[in-house]
Amino acid sequence: MSSKIDYQQVNLSSVSGLDTDGNPFSEECYLIPIIIPLSDAASLLSSYDETDASSPNVETSRFLARLVLAALKAKVDEG
Repeated sequence: MSSKIDYQQVNLSSVSGLDTDGNPFSEECYLIPIIIPLSDAASLLSSYDETDASSPNVETSRFLARLVLAALKAKVDEG
């Protein structure tokens, strides 16, 4: 998997929108764009079952979580 975070676009911001369940929200938050190449999208989605709490597998989940957390930590440490 070759997903990445565009660190130059990680920002502290105010965001209003709808979550994936259609619920409105408004938050002060960090925006962390995850870059998922088109060549990775099909394999990511093929291993994901939203009705299975164990999906996706641990390797995929950990990889994506570490991308996000590394970007968040770097931005918070930057001040």
